[in-house]
Amino acid sequence: MPLLDRTLLGSGPSNPYPEATQALAAPLLGHLDPDFLGILDETCDRLRTVWGTANRRTLPLSGTGSIGMEAAFANTVAPGAVVVVAVHAETSTGAVSDIAALAAAVHERDPEALVLATATAAAPTTTRHRWP
Repeated sequence: MPLLDRTLLGSGPSNPYPEATQALAAPLLGHLDPDFLGILDETCDRLRTVWGTANRRTLPLSGTGSIGMEAAFANTVAPGAVVVVAVHAETSTGAVSDIAALAAAVHERDPEALVLATATAAAPTTTRHRWP
């Protein structure tokens, strides 16, 4: 069954730019290919420029929105470490499971309770109001 070239004008999916289709048809580069490593180095340089940093550890991560948080946990939480996680809504449960997978002791706390505890420890006379 032949597919006809159509112009899709709905809310999606929509027609990709021809350049995008052409790029998808190009041969793939492996993650150890010298050309790929050159592209990665250039991308890191550009990210440092955009973020105004000279930090050599600036690195793009390919993944979902929480991949940066997961990478931070994986590189800073040692086995057996004690971690306090402010659990707020569904997004925090991923953090809890990521940390638990690193064999760390995880203590889940309500964000409001953490703010109150911090305020009490820093200035016992300070009153914090409930978050909206």
